[in-house]
Amino acid sequence: ANMPFYVAKLTVPANTPAGSPVTARIIPAEGIVTDVQIVIPTNAAGLVGTRLKERGSIFLPAPGSYSQWVTGDGETVIASDVEKKLESPPEITVECYSLDDTFSRQIEVRVTVGNLSRIQAQIILIQAINRLAESMSAAWAKLQQRKG
Repeated sequence: ANMPFYVAKLTVPANTPAGSPVTARIIPAEGIVTDVQIVIPTNAAGLVGTRLKERGSIFLPAPGSYSQWVTGDGETVIASDVEKKLESPPEITVECYSLDDTFSRQIEVRVTVGNLSRIQAQIILIQAINRLAESMSAAWAKLQQRKG
């Protein structure tokens, strides 16, 4: 399945406070955010934070997380099966801060957006398969009882 893939690249200057982060906007197709990757450079040393918002609400990290920011060092943080339905018109805001007092850092965010109707069709198909499996299982159990 070919799903649209969006990229935001942010240069985060040294001493960028979390209270006034660097921002970038992604204007995706309508649908559901399925996967997010945050590429954190080596030597970021946990000093650079990234988060994704929709309409002012943070959705990555997930609500209820200990931290409201994703940090790391020399890694690609992957969030799969995000399943964040985007309101219409869709817009995602990426925010980054940096506590690094010397160097600016590059953060790359990759977002995959799935087509809502395709995902709904897959859900309906899975539900139908589950119902079929349940009825076959029940029929098999009845058959076994008759034999017994």
